[in-house]
Amino acid sequence: MTTNYKTSFLLPHDYEIPTFNYPQYVLPPVPYNYQPYTQDIWSANVIQPLKTKITAPAQCKFDENKYLNLFSGEFNECYYDFEIDLKEIDPTIQSISKFQDAYKTIEISNLNNLQIKCATPYIENFINDRNVNLTYGNDNCEFDDGLLSNITLKKEGISQTDDINFENTITLYTNNIKVNDIETKYAIAYTNGLPSGDYSNDYITKTKSNVDFLLQVTKLSNNDNDKIKETYLQVYYTNDVKLKIRFSKVLVAKLIRMFGYLYWGNDKNIVIDINNSDTLGIKNNSDDPVKIKIKPR
Repeated sequence: MTTNYKTSFLLPHDYEIPTFNYPQYVLPPVPYNYQPYTQDIWSANVIQPLKTKITAPAQCKFDENKYLNLFSGEFNECYYDFEIDLKEIDPTIQSISKFQDAYKTIEISNLNNLQIKCATPYIENFINDRNVNLTYGNDNCEFDDGLLSNITLKKEGISQTDDINFENTITLYTNNIKVNDIETKYAIAYTNGLPSGDYSNDYITKTKSNVDFLLQVTKLSNNDNDKIKETYLQVYYTNDVKLKIRFSKVLVAKLIRMFGYLYWGNDKNIVIDINNSDTLGIKNNSDDPVKIKIKPR
């Protein structure tokens, strides 16, 4: 007897071919590589103008010692700002926080050759509007002393030039710097002081009274308070993502009537308003520029 076998063939479409979904391997993002940023901010042997505005208000001033300064005699400041647009360092920096995340330190170098310079104190170079009437007296300011614009130079004083002794390199941390903070002093340097001398310009008024004028920027005698020697480095951010580097110098204004009467006055404000390097400036007295280097994290 013969047995017949039936053979069955499975075609490919008759069964499923197993498939596997392997998880895709994701590479970590490549870290963004911020580069150090270096810039010359102050060329060699260049004087920058120091800006200041000091006002003696209209007044009738009394002093029993008859030593009358129409300005307050208090310390004021003059300053110059350098500016760096942080958005120009890298296109990804569009905010202060992004800059602080990307960069760690700010290094300012070649600071040990700065000088403060103040010209001979011709009053017309410091006080533009001198159409101010001066008055004097023993009971009040009852007598006319003529216009400030009409006082006559009697004796010329001396210009002031003094060294400012910053450390050569100062390093700041970006996270410590604040927006619009013009109060914090990150470094304080001191001038040497100058030998005693006749630094004031001496004038005479209509009534032949002696008047001395001086914008003092450093210590000129042992009687001066040492604060007059101070210079500050201040650094702050602005709302439009800029970095400001400010040099500020302490100074004091003097317009003094010497002896004679108990009262001296002015009928309008007397304003020292300066922004001119020929009159008042700070000099990089070096053959090398002042540099800034901003280093990434």
